[in-house]
Amino acid sequence: MYNDYLNGKGPNWIAKELQKEKVPKWESTYKWYESSIRKILNNEKYKGDAFL
Repeated sequence: MYNDYLNGKGPNWIAKELQKEKVPKWESTYKWYESSIRKILNNEKYKGDAFL
């Protein structure tokens, strides 16, 4: 996901690809939304920017 984003792919494209590849979400569904991808990409813990 991060590699795709850094290579210029947008959150909408990433969501469509995850759905096409049947990648499950945390609640075991396969429906990905652009807003979900944006939250993941901006989450400081996933990005490695969290200060403890």
